[in-house]
Amino acid sequence: MHFEEILIVKDGSVSYGIETALIDQILRVPFVTPVVLSSPNIVGLSAVSGNIVTVFDLSMLLSSDAVELESEHTRLLTLSNGVDALLVSEVSDTVGVEARDVELIEDPQDAVIALYKYQQEIVQILDIHQLLSGVKIRSFVPIEVREGYALRSAVKQTQSSAERYLFVRMSQEHYAIAIDLLKEIIAFPSEIVPIAGSRQEILGMISLREQLLMIADLRRFFGFDDRLSDKNRVLVTEREGRTLGLVVDQILDIQMVEKGLIDVMPPNFADQKISGVIRNEDQLVSIIGAEVMDQLFSDTEQGNDASLSMKQSKVERDIAMEVIIFKLDQEEYAISIEDVVEIIDWMPVTPFVDAPLYVHGVINIRGQVVTVVSIYEWLGKPQRASAEQKIVVCQMKGYRIAFCVESVSDVMGISKTQLREEREHSTFFSHVIYLDGGKRLALLFDIHQLSHEKVAA
Repeated sequence: MHFEEILIVKDGSVSYGIETALIDQILRVPFVTPVVLSSPNIVGLSAVSGNIVTVFDLSMLLSSDAVELESEHTRLLTLSNGVDALLVSEVSDTVGVEARDVELIEDPQDAVIALYKYQQEIVQILDIHQLLSGVKIRSFVPIEVREGYALRSAVKQTQSSAERYLFVRMSQEHYAIAIDLLKEIIAFPSEIVPIAGSRQEILGMISLREQLLMIADLRRFFGFDDRLSDKNRVLVTEREGRTLGLVVDQILDIQMVEKGLIDVMPPNFADQKISGVIRNEDQLVSIIGAEVMDQLFSDTEQGNDASLSMKQSKVERDIAMEVIIFKLDQEEYAISIEDVVEIIDWMPVTPFVDAPLYVHGVINIRGQVVTVVSIYEWLGKPQRASAEQKIVVCQMKGYRIAFCVESVSDVMGISKTQLREEREHSTFFSHVIYLDGGKRLALLFDIHQLSHEKVAA
């Protein structure tokens, strides 16, 4: 065995050598995403030069204390295979090796394959392949993904160069409305009280948590077919302290859009029904702006001032939380918006070797690696493929996890009277949510408890 050149790294007072031919780059520590339930020797995954690499802690591989990520001496060594990297406490020197000063170790089970006398110290030369055997994660292929769908609760986490929009469908056309204009999304009401003398767009009024809410059909406003289906939703919008419900055919996504992809309509634009256009992949999506709300508010206020004199403070006090309602195996569940970072379309998941059944693998979202777990496995349910499948990305302490759902049906505010504590059947759920007056039930996931139990296990 012949060594030409080695890189000497430090672990405390001990020196180790790694063949420089195996090393691609020496970097300061980039952002590393932890991999839930992985080997403790694996720090996580990181995006380096367009590749996703598995980051191993060299000190822990050598049965020492973990490398300090925050230390100014810590470095990341990316390996020449393009998929692995080593976190080391300190890089000391690169030296040429004199054969006469090398003593080989004939032990096929030992990662130390030679001792090298360098100046006044002994450097232990490592067999990196032997060291990493048994703790490998499958290689990752970068995947292009649509921009994430940031929720209003995650505003502080988004960059100022992006704005958040709800994408909806009316007839065969796609439209977008700024999240900041929305309060919640509700199912189409079973009963609407009509208002005599109102315009055709104004369907009437409903009672929403003991407050009157005017309902306008946005489809009629844009000249589309107003047939109803089980996918119809009402967008509860707010403008200068006033609320109005807007009927659309279907909710598509909540999407974060870079400002550079938005073309604003000029002030003298003839059609004041749209305020701009989003260049979204291979299609143009019209933006429904505040001007539309102003027009519809004006329509409702003509002769109906009393119906719109709502006291918003009472409504706000009644809301205990905002949740996302989704389906698993045809049953409804919920998760607090506060725990959700974004919702994205389903995308292929890269598995990693010997992972538990409830860990699908990882996905690459704009250079950040996120572990995908299976709630189906946790609950013992069969996973069903669906054209409306989504991936919900949640924020945990120090890392993110994601899980697949069959569909996302609603984003809504929940009052205290709709919540009942639930800890009898599983610690995964904190409450039962009563929807539509108790006609529908949804179990509220405690995502932190769910993650804690499985990680601890």
